[in-house]
Formats: sequence, C-alpha cells, structure tokens
Amino acid sequence: MSKYAKFLCIILALAMSLALLSACGTSETKTSNETAASTQETSNDADTEEAVYHDLSIGTLQSADSFDPLSSELDIACFMVYDTILTRDPETMELAPCVAEDWTWLDDTTLKLDIRDDIYFSNGEKLTPEDVYYSLWRTVYVNDSFTSSLSFADIDFDASYIDGNSLVLVYKQVNAAALIHLAARWACVLCKSYVESTSDEAFWDEPVGSGPYTLVENVAGSHSSYVRNDEYWGSLPEANEVTINYYNEASTMYVDLETGALDIAVDIAVTDAERVMNGESEGITYQLVPTYDLIFIALPEYIELFDDIRVREAIAYGMDTEAMTAAIYGDLAEVADSTLIKGLDYYESQGIYEYDPEKSIELLSEAGYEAGDISLRLIAPSTPVNESLSEIFQAYMNEIGIQIKIEIYDFATAIPMLQNMEAEICTGSLNGGVSDAADNYKTHGSTSSNAANKSEDPDLNALLEAGKSTTDSDVRAEAYAGVQEWDHDNYRWLPICNPMSCMAYSEDIAEIPTYIYNAPYVMYITFND
Repeated sequence: MSKYAKFLCIILALAMSLALLSACGTSETKTSNETAASTQETSNDADTEEAVYHDLSIGTLQSADSFDPLSSELDIACFMVYDTILTRDPETMELAPCVAEDWTWLDDTTLKLDIRDDIYFSNGEKLTPEDVYYSLWRTVYVNDSFTSSLSFADIDFDASYIDGNSLVLVYKQVNAAALIHLAARWACVLCKSYVESTSDEAFWDEPVGSGPYTLVENVAGSHSSYVRNDEYWGSLPEANEVTINYYNEASTMYVDLETGALDIAVDIAVTDAERVMNGESEGITYQLVPTYDLIFIALPEYIELFDDIRVREAIAYGMDTEAMTAAIYGDLAEVADSTLIKGLDYYESQGIYEYDPEKSIELLSEAGYEAGDISLRLIAPSTPVNESLSEIFQAYMNEIGIQIKIEIYDFATAIPMLQNMEAEICTGSLNGGVSDAADNYKTHGSTSSNAANKSEDPDLNALLEAGKSTTDSDVRAEAYAGVQEWDHDNYRWLPICNPMSCMAYSEDIAEIPTYIYNAPYVMYITFND
C-alpha cells in the first residue's frame, strides 16, 4: 500500500486500503490516446480525523522573488500554491490528471481538456476553463520570449475555444511535447479575475491559487511559509505547516540539516553528498535525483578542421569520460552513453567512446596532423562546471597533441561570442529540466540558433523532424533511435555525463517524490509515524 494519503473504506464488511490518490487527480496514467475519466473521490473530513500531520522545514539554494509562474525560480513553491493543468503520478512520474481530469487528442493538432468543476481558488472563486485558457495565453503574450521553446507558443489561441466545461486547444503544428509541458510550472493555473484586477506586486506575498497550500509570508532572503489548504479539492498532504528556507551556501544549509533545523536539504554540495552517502551523518538519509541534463563537447560544423571525421573521432577517443565525470561530479553524475538524456522516453544506450589516446594520435596522423599542428579556441560561460570541464578537457587534448586555448567569460560576454561563431570548440549543457526528446534536441537541427550544436546534415534533420512532428510513439521511437545512432557515429556532439542532484533529509521522512531535481512534490511527502 502506498504511504501517501490513506483512507479507510468498508466494502462488504472487509477493510481494504485504497490505492494512492494523487493530490491532483487519479493516479491512473494516461497517454495521448487514452481518455479515462478521473476517479478521485476525497473526504477531507475523514482525512483530517485519521491522518497524522507534520510540520516541515525545507532548505534550498533558490529563493522566491515572485510567485508569478512566469518569473519565479522556486518551482517547489509554485507546485504548492497552484495546480497545474496536468501533473505527475507520484509513484511512476508519468503524466496524470490534475485541473484537467481527462484529455483527448481529437486529431494531431487539436487537444480537448476536460476541466474539473469542483476546484476553487484560495479567494473563493471557482476555477473555470476560462482561467485555464487565460493562464496559457498569458505565458505567450505577457512574456513571449520566456516560452519561445515551449508548446504554448504553438497554440493558436484565436482558434482555440471553450465548450462547456472543456477547453479545446488548437495547435499551429504537431507538438509531441505538448502534454508534458502542461505539467510544468508554466502550466500553473491562475485566477484570471484576480491577476487582471491586481498589480504584479501581489505575486510577492498574495498569490491566489487552487493548490494544496496557501502562502502565509514571503521574507526576502530568509524564508517563505505556507499552511495546508484544508479546503483543497484533492487529498490533503501529510505536511501541515511548511517553511522553505533560502540559503546562499550549500554548506550552511547542510549544517542546519545536521543540527535538526531542517528536515530536508535540496541539492546539497558534492562534499556533503559524499558524507551522507558514506553514512557519516547520523539520522540523515538521501536520494539521488536526475537533473535531466547533458554535459557535452560540441565540434561545430562551421570549423573546417572538423570536416574530416578522423579529427572528430580522435577527439572522442582522446577523452576519458568516466574519469572526467568522477573528477567534476564525484558520484553525482552518470557517464553519458547517448546524446539523449538517460531516463527520457526513447533513450537508447550507444555505449561510451573507449579512452584510447594511441588510437587518437593514429587518426590525427592519418588525417595529416602531428602534435602541435592543431590549436583550438574554447569559449565558455563562467560556471564551476565549465571551468573544470574545460581544464580537464584541455589536459586530455594536450596528450594527443591538440592545443586548447581556454577563454572563460561571464554569460553576457560569452553568449554573443558563441552565437557569433567565435568559439572553435565548445563545452555545453542542456541546462537541466529536459522532459522530452524534442526538447533535448531543440538546439541540434538546422533551425537552431546555437551555432555550435547546429547541424545541417539532411539525414539528421529528417530524423529530428520525424521525431517532433508526430504523437505516434512508435514513429518517435524509431526517429530518435536514428538520431542517437547518427550522433554516436558522426562525433559532432560528444556526450560526457548526466548530472545528478543529492537531496538529504531526516530519517523521520518516509518518501519524497521528485521529478524536478530541486523541487520535491511537497504534497506527496510522507512521514514515518
């Protein structure tokens, strides 16, 4: 039996425990071709009588500068205050109902969302399909650059319409990631009348949502506090009063966890992760959470040197990716064996390039290059990972006779240089949070503005187009299998590792469902009573 919200139901005089009830709907997973209605039935009175509720203190390196889903960086709090259109099943992390209790693809570009009619915002107003429409519209027309890569920019809002308690979204083109994006922070449902009648400042400490918690206060640079919404339409979470504490240093956050000031420390430092993983912190346990990111080396098409596949192959076999991963992340990363992030749908292992510097030197010699003939300018934004990766990569390339000149700049300086093709070789990252293969490869095709990752190869682009322009899983699987194989065989995008995040917490906590690495689903946290 799940450790989440529990109910006692008597059927034919036999006591049976009900299955897990998602805070946002039934836990039954749905696909784009399935339209099972939500079956969640809750009784908050019974929930209050039988469940034991706990207070919870969480530490994070992020802070809530706003509760506007378009600008807030604190996903953990947004998922507490607001409901999203869809959500994640807390056990499988697959898509599940929330504000939309059911969904149906009427055709490849028309999505019907059936909106629950029993949800109320914290100001007492009933949530309607118009609120859902407005929340999606706002992501595009309030800050269009923010969602330029999301499915919402593909919605034809003029053609979309409300039909009774259903919202019908008409997309301008097929977007295979559409459903996944409806479970993201940007799909939080706002109260249209409240947002239109108040100022942006209200998002600081007076957000109106329909989620399982309401905000009590938000203190800049210190903390934000929340209380469980006992009128919540779904099953009530076990955590009653929640405080999210903001930290500037991971080490300070971990000390507070060890001394009992915190129950959970999110995204702890590598050194602290090693301590808790080695059992050095009494009463504290941990879990590793994928960041859904890829660290890689890119060999740009605009560099003539890389037209010779032997040079690209030499660089691939001249790196020890296992040693590089361990040096940068310790145990907080997995060596990447594909350009598609491990854990995403359609991922297939391609194997890693075996470290073989002698083979690299032979390949370079065959291509007509001896030691010292090749010198490449590497430009990267200033981050600890970029700096470490660049220096380690430089050392490996030096062993095979390739000189790497490292130039590290702040983001404002580095990004234009990269866009203007001033870098001859690049370190790269997908920046985490990737949820679909189409997102994973959005900088890879011929339409990309990222010159270092961009490829004009017609075969690769045909595969990328096939993968993103259908909702047929079989077609997508075949297309993305082809993309991964092409990348592995052509040495343009060299995967290094998939970083992980370590979340440490008190042993009093039983489970912490988490999909986004720095945003545990507070409504699903359970305790060891």
